[in-house]
Amino acid sequence: MLKSVKISKKNYESLARMAGELQKQRGRPVSIDEAISWLQNKGKGDIMGFAGRWHGSREEMDAIFSRIFVERKKSRPRELGF
Repeated sequence: MLKSVKISKKNYESLARMAGELQKQRGRPVSIDEAISWLQNKGKGDIMGFAGRWHGSREEMDAIFSRIFVERKKSRPRELGF
């Protein structure tokens, strides 16, 4: 069943841009409805969707990894009581 909804011009333009980006990724036309469905499912599903190339600078990546290593050194194993 199809429904009509009113949205602001700003939101429509944002959805249209998103649909355009999805179209580039998928190599086929993507509707506004499909873009909304993608938004609803974003963050759900396969973790491999996060895999890929780092888009930040090398310095930023090094700083993040350094922080991770520092925090790991601070952590202590927990004893589990069964």
